[in-house]
Amino acid sequence: MNADIISYNQKLESEDEKIANTLFEEICKHLPEAENKIWHAHPV
Repeated sequence: MNADIISYNQKLESEDEKIANTLFEEICKHLPEAENKIWHAHPV
């Protein structure tokens, strides 16, 4: 996981952080070629 995304997720509420981490894992699992980064202060 990109350091910027880790930082973004850690700033979320506990339950939201769990959801964000799960979404990241699922997206990587099913879309392995997808790019991930923070754009305009939001993950994309």
